[in-house]
Amino acid sequence: MLALPQELVDKIAVELEADDLKRCSTISRAFGAACQRTLFSDISLAIVKSLQPVRLSQTFKASPHLARYVKVLHIQINGRSASPSRVPLLEDLFSRLTNVAILALVADIGLRLWKPMFTLLAKIPNAGLRKLSLRKIEFDTGVEFAALFARCDKLQELEIEQCCVHAKGDVAPSVATPRILPRALIMFIRGTDSELVSALQMVAAWQQLEVLGCTVAPEADFQGPLSGIAGAAPNLRIWSYTFAHQVQAVDLANLSQLSVVQLALILTHLPEDAANGTIGAVTTTLSSLPEPSALDLVAFIVFPDTQREQHRLRAWAEFDRALTSARFANVTRVDLRFTLQAQDDPLDLELYRQALPNLVQRGLLNVTQIWSRG
Repeated sequence: MLALPQELVDKIAVELEADDLKRCSTISRAFGAACQRTLFSDISLAIVKSLQPVRLSQTFKASPHLARYVKVLHIQINGRSASPSRVPLLEDLFSRLTNVAILALVADIGLRLWKPMFTLLAKIPNAGLRKLSLRKIEFDTGVEFAALFARCDKLQELEIEQCCVHAKGDVAPSVATPRILPRALIMFIRGTDSELVSALQMVAAWQQLEVLGCTVAPEADFQGPLSGIAGAAPNLRIWSYTFAHQVQAVDLANLSQLSVVQLALILTHLPEDAANGTIGAVTTTLSSLPEPSALDLVAFIVFPDTQREQHRLRAWAEFDRALTSARFANVTRVDLRFTLQAQDDPLDLELYRQALPNLVQRGLLNVTQIWSRG
């Protein structure tokens, strides 16, 4: 660990006392056997306020060597920081950050397609970048997206949340051959995000891909994005798979090609026939999945029709029988979580336990119900 110069320690102390950069400095302490040998190991800078870039730029201009201690950079592009007059200042500031290993970029609503953003990112000497996190960023083309990776030779981890690519575009020559990334996390991918998946395939393949928040809407064909992910990630973790319409087995067909180790289902506002169809689709798909090393199943049933719920027990019984297969010997838990509206009658949870005897016998079933405040 590097001991930061007293000059930088003093500057951080002043800012913390002023409570202006309190959220912008993460201070790690390391202690030796007899004394405190190192005050700080690194600094995390979160540029979120309008005056911060100005003051940071002044600090690094006066003492350029201090910039190399910045290892983590969080950038939130808002209306003030996106002012055209700030762009040259930000370019100068970013160009001085030679040792950034973790970069997180968030855009406020209305600035998702802020064009200078890509120019600014190109100013960061990111040859040593190990983790890149993008949130609420929109790209005109896949080429813009791919350009972020051209110089990130040491990138180990990619996180994408609520991002999209409007058009695939041409593959940039510098990223024509995808690299292998140990891990990538995509949060809240939608059925309309096929261009985002195509852009991801331009730049990287993954040893492990985690998807948090797959949403299937009535107007969306999710098979395209999911099949693209399937080809790129042999070890896929799907943390949340959301159905917002009547689902048949075909909607889950691509999952049979994947090694799914965690699967959560959120069933919202579904009529009786749709719920039965969804449960049946899940049962069919589970029966065709490769044998998992471990599998968690969590079904969130939101606002069920309590008057008709007993008619769905047959579908749950089929679900229970499907899980008796030896391929599911490593299932770790099955949760059914019902969210009811305030005026609903409570469910008879014992009926579900009777309909799922295999899961009850194995001690895997947990059935709960809560009432929505709304």
